[in-house]
Amino acid sequence: MNFFKIMLAGMLCLSLMACVNQAKLRKERELSGADDGKICRMEQVAGKLIRERICYTPEQIERIREASQDAKDGMDRRGATVGPQG
Repeated sequence: MNFFKIMLAGMLCLSLMACVNQAKLRKERELSGADDGKICRMEQVAGKLIRERICYTPEQIERIREASQDAKDGMDRRGATVGPQG
């Protein structure tokens, strides 16, 4: 009986997470500038308290993703080569 309750609670959580994700995607589609091919979303801008609508082309998003991945990989490599001093 407890197992059934746990499974039911897990399924409820998963379906709720899926609904939240769908709502986010729907909101991004509403904010997107479909006419010019840009994808827009509300982002927190450094130094500002209010979120702003930021729009990028798919190519810009890919370049940002690649630059972020390269920076992460560089930090991972440096972190792996630094050992304890002594």
